[in-house]
Amino acid sequence: MIRIPIHTIDDAPEASRPMLEHFAQQSRRVGRLLNLHAEMAHSPVVIAAYHGMRGAFDQHATLDPRTRTAIMLTASAVQGSAYTNAIHTMLAHASGWSDGEVAAIRAGAFAGDERLAALLAVARSAAGDSGRVSDVRWQSAIDAGWSPAQLLEAYGSIGLSLFTGGFANFANTPLDVPATWPADPWAPGTPRATATPFPGASAAAPSSPASSEARRS
Repeated sequence: MIRIPIHTIDDAPEASRPMLEHFAQQSRRVGRLLNLHAEMAHSPVVIAAYHGMRGAFDQHATLDPRTRTAIMLTASAVQGSAYTNAIHTMLAHASGWSDGEVAAIRAGAFAGDERLAALLAVARSAAGDSGRVSDVRWQSAIDAGWSPAQLLEAYGSIGLSLFTGGFANFANTPLDVPATWPADPWAPGTPRATATPFPGASAAAPSSPASSEARRS
């Protein structure tokens, strides 16, 4: 059941159109406007809130995209949003995570980097317990080399993921990206006919395999 209209730029509320145009330009990797953004546009308040959070990361983020996508993937796995699990799996692959690493991050079993594992443990606790993190887990992250400012920024990534996944669950947003994603659908030698991200998407390759969408949530 589709609960919220899936807008185009032309039929979206006027106040939402500039932000929807922005997200259409940023979604080059999947080749079309995402249902997530098209539904958010039905409420200028919702799409503006999301746009503002994304913009904050564009302007002020200090954690690298690979770390941010691991945090968001962790949060979406805990939340249980099929939509954001698919989106963040796509972004994780675009940021260089392998299939095995993605599976481990989603399962809370990542052990490839002790420092990052400590951060993801904090993210998993915060996402699953309304922001609460035990003193022991917090201190473990500090001891691993993360500063309080970095942990706070990680909370921003958690919040963005939960906002997005909560919206997708609330709106019952139709999934328009695959639940699994090839590590690089634009790799040299990959036939363009099979590189199309999902049915109906354009097969035109972006200017760079790690598109700008991979730097955002």
